[in-house]
Amino acid sequence: MPQFIVLTPLRHNAKVYSPGAAVDMTQQQAAALIRAAAIAEKPFSQTEVKTANKELKKAEETDLSKAINELDVKDKSLWMKDGRPRTEALIAIVGYRITAKERDINWQQWKEENRP
Repeated sequence: MPQFIVLTPLRHNAKVYSPGAAVDMTQQQAAALIRAAAIAEKPFSQTEVKTANKELKKAEETDLSKAINELDVKDKSLWMKDGRPRTEALIAIVGYRITAKERDINWQQWKEENRP
């Protein structure tokens, strides 16, 4: 459940919260209190941001690895002359923009993990 920062004294679920306290409630419950400036969205800590970024990067690596597996090795339009997959071919599969650098990093990892 999301956490919010209390800005003014608040009673929620039979408990009283002082300004500065954190309170758990659904987005639906919080909507009117945010508009009334009674609570605010809790900012993310640096640790939470780093953890989320690591999880996102890992998910993207998994997506790209799966996308490489899906490419037809016989379709030359999907591959560069040096054997790397075309960035556009991967983008068409994963559905979001990736850079050539991201492609190259993931291509190298994929090759290491899929050696015969």
